[in-house]
Amino acid sequence: MSEDVIAPLKVFYAYAREDEVLREKMERHLSPLRRDGLITQWSDRLIIAGTDWVHEINKSLNAASIILLLISPDFIASDYCYSIEMKRALERHGRNEARVIPILLRPCDWHSAPFARLAVLPANAQPVTLWSNEDEAFHNITLGIRRVVEEIQAQTIISSFSQPASKEDTSTRHPPLASERLLVRYDAHADKVTTVAWSPDGKCIASGGLDSTVHLWRPANGQHLLTYRGHSRIFPPAAVYAVRWSPDGKRIASAGTSSTVQVWDPDNGQKVAAYEGHSVALPSIFHIEWSPDGHTIASTNMAAPYLDEAAHIWDAANGCRLLKIDLRRSVLKSSSAGDVSWSPDGQLLAVSWEKKIRIYNASMGKHIWTYEDHPDWISEVVWSHDGKSIASSSARRINIWEPATGRTLFTYIAHDGIIRDLAWSPDGTRIASASEDRTVQIWQASTGKRLLTYSGHTDYVTAVNWSPDGTRIASSSNDRTVHVWRAF
Repeated sequence: MSEDVIAPLKVFYAYAREDEVLREKMERHLSPLRRDGLITQWSDRLIIAGTDWVHEINKSLNAASIILLLISPDFIASDYCYSIEMKRALERHGRNEARVIPILLRPCDWHSAPFARLAVLPANAQPVTLWSNEDEAFHNITLGIRRVVEEIQAQTIISSFSQPASKEDTSTRHPPLASERLLVRYDAHADKVTTVAWSPDGKCIASGGLDSTVHLWRPANGQHLLTYRGHSRIFPPAAVYAVRWSPDGKRIASAGTSSTVQVWDPDNGQKVAAYEGHSVALPSIFHIEWSPDGHTIASTNMAAPYLDEAAHIWDAANGCRLLKIDLRRSVLKSSSAGDVSWSPDGQLLAVSWEKKIRIYNASMGKHIWTYEDHPDWISEVVWSHDGKSIASSSARRINIWEPATGRTLFTYIAHDGIIRDLAWSPDGTRIASASEDRTVQIWQASTGKRLLTYSGHTDYVTAVNWSPDGTRIASSSNDRTVHVWRAF
């Protein structure tokens, strides 16, 4: 590996002179990263007397891998900090040349600033001076910057192996690696990203995570459009685990560690309905699915065995329950409800429970039959677009089977970690699987032949979703990012 792959990353401080004392404290807290050879730090205090200070600042700003915006009332008021340094920093961030991290030092009105779409530090967007112990605040910031440094270095290592073969050696050319497939990297979430969904028209992506928010943004360029904060609460912190667009793209349903599923307007973020029928004890709603006609939603609560061991079907317009399907067959045995998936005609509902998948009549809740060919607890169930097959996963295993007969067509085992999500391509010929082994695999739905592996993430891949035209994939990860990448 070349030396530049492991070279320390240059950190640039953009700050107002009034915050010099706080900047120095932060520099001291980052000294372990400097001693570990992970970073070097630059501020205007390193400019030698008699030199052109504007030239030196621009040179260091353009060379930095990480740019820290130290936000305060004085930073916002400074024409140089706000209109020159910050503008240049965000331009480099937008071109993936550097990573910009806003650091909230002192309280100020920053929510409408150009950097507001980015994830800020410290935790919960609480300025350093409002912490009871400033050292705790700076320690929190240091941990966040360390994660960014490790992520950038991991991406650099991946890129170091992506040199194309020479013209004389085209026979040994390898398929494109992650760095070559990646189109857009969205990193505005403040915590792990757990779910991602493409709008039906392909023009927008919704992503949610442990930061209690849902972000709407453009997959073409990563432009942030709206942040939905309807799930936010002070204590305990909320998380968003599921986000789904309505079939017509006019509504979004989202849910997580609250007992309500919320339906809202993606144009303005206004809540239009909420379902409150799940148990309020230990709520953890991982799975929600719109019916094909967009009139109803099915949802399950994974964290409340005994209390809420059921699939709920409810009216998306007003949140009224239409049907509750009890999955438990004995008062002596209990387990969590799992995934739900509608048949394309909306007449049947597949629900996972333990190592089984049950098929129900969606209008009456009548149990039709049970599929039992999984050795472990089933996490994902997805009906194919033509209704002829179902893909389901347990641990590292994926089964493709016929819902009409229950016959298993084949089993796919290729991941080195637990599978977190499955998605059929729009044409039904391929399946994408996301895993805790930090990869997404695309494979042929009819044979199980692996077609490609995407390895651009640096932590668990939590969700995967195809673009409506089947050419791109959006994948979310515990590394706090969503990647949009080429599926061919």
